[in-house]
Amino acid sequence: MSQQADNMNSFLELFREQKYVGMAVILGVCFLVLFLVFFRNRAMWLVNCMLRMAVGALTIYLCNMWMDERHILGKVGLNPISLLTSALLGIPGVAGLYGIRFFLSL
Repeated sequence: MSQQADNMNSFLELFREQKYVGMAVILGVCFLVLFLVFFRNRAMWLVNCMLRMAVGALTIYLCNMWMDERHILGKVGLNPISLLTSALLGIPGVAGLYGIRFFLSL
């Protein structure tokens, strides 16, 4: 009886995980379609995003170096999520990342 309950619980956990993955894929596709519809000049939009990503990565790197020299905690990592945030939102997105990081360190 206990083994059946464990099997059922593991099945339900797998089902929940797949539901959230499917929801994330659907939301991602919706945002992609939304961006493609709103930005008619796709090449210029892509170049703009790449430029914002590069500037955001440089800003995060320099801020982290500055904070490291002064032994300040709360550095933001350079990872795909932070780069995507800086590509879509620019410098205000990077400032938001640092704001979230400082808020979570309180």
